Amino acid sequence: LVPYYDMGSRAEINYWAAYEFDPSDNQWHIQQESSFNTDGSRPTFDLTKPFGGLDPSEAWLGPQPGGSVFWGLGYYPAGVKGVGENAAMFVLSTEHFFGSTWYMLNQLTLDRGPATPYSSSTATCPVSANNCWSAGNAGEMDFLESPWNRKDGDVDGYRRSFSSQNNQMGRQFNGGVNTGGFHTNNYLLTAEINTPEPIVYVAVVDKIGNWVYRIPAGQVESIWPGLARTTAEATVAARPTQTPTSMNPCRDGFCAVFTSNCQATTWEDAIAQNCGFNQNQGFCGNWFSRMVDTKQPLFPSESCKRDVRNGVTMPWCTEMVNNTPSAEVFV
Repeated sequence: LVPYYDMGSRAEINYWAAYEFDPSDNQWHIQQESSFNTDGSRPTFDLTKPFGGLDPSEAWLGPQPGGSVFWGLGYYPAGVKGVGENAAMFVLSTEHFFGSTWYMLNQLTLDRGPATPYSSSTATCPVSANNCWSAGNAGEMDFLESPWNRKDGDVDGYRRSFSSQNNQMGRQFNGGVNTGGFHTNNYLLTAEINTPEPIVYVAVVDKIGNWVYRIPAGQVESIWPGLARTTAEATVAARPTQTPTSMNPCRDGFCAVFTSNCQATTWEDAIAQNCGFNQNQGFCGNWFSRMVDTKQPLFPSESCKRDVRNGVTMPWCTEMVNNTPSAEVFV
C-alpha cells in the first residue's frame, strides 16, 4: 500500500455535468449550476493541484483541496439546485482517473450542512467534520470508491473502484438487493496509476437502480449521443445506443456496474424483497420509488431471466444482481 499511497491519486478532468431527466421528451436536461466546462473552453483540471495546475485565471473549479476539507471547516453549498426529481445523471469526463472517489449526496445533507447546534454561550457556530450524511441517515451513494486504505486493495494495482449503497442506509435512501461494497463484483477498473487512459464515466440514478458506465473517451460520441470527450450538450439522449459488453464486474472497454434500488414502498415489502436498510430505524418511504424508469439497457439482454423476490418479479436481470459475493459494509 505504501508505494501507491506515496504516489497519490490521479484526477484530471475535462468537464463535470449534472442532468435531470424529463419524461415528456425522454431526454436528460443539464443543471447548469452544478455543471462545469461542458463547452470545453478551458484546459483539463487536475484536482490534485492548486487551481487544477492552471493559471488562476483559467481555473474553472475552486482552489484545492476542497470537498470534505471545506466541509470540515463549515463550508457547504446550501441552496444549490439538485437533480433527481424524476431521475439523475452525472457525467465525469477524465483524462486520467485513479485512486479517487466519486459519490452522490442527498440534497438534504447539503442544505443542512456540517454545523452542530448553536451554543447559547457564544456567537460562533461550532462545526463538525462528522460524516453526517451517513450518521444523519440522509443518504449517500458511492459511484466509484477506491480500496486505497485496505491491505488487500492491491488486486489489479488498486485500479478497482467500487459502487456501494452501504453508507446510505437511511430512512428514505434505502439499499437494493445487491448493495455492493468491497469484496463484491460491483466494481470497474479505472486507469493505471502512471498510465493515463481517457474515460468518460456516466452515473444514472433512477427508479430501477444505479448504473455506472465506463466509456472509452474515443467511443463516447457513438455510444451516448450528446456526450463527447471534452464537451457535453445541454440535452442528452436517455440511454446509450448499445448494451455494455460486461457488468459486475466491469473491467475493460464499454462496460457498467449496476446496483439495484429498492422496489418496495412499505417496511414489510422491503424486508420480503431483501432490500438493504436498517430495520430498526424505520421505513419512512422510499425516495427511489418516486423516480421514473429511464429504460437503461438490461444485461445481458432485454429478454433475460428476471430476478424474483418473494414472488415479485424485479425489473432487472438475475445476472445483474446475483453474480455478486456477499457485501462488506464500509464507512
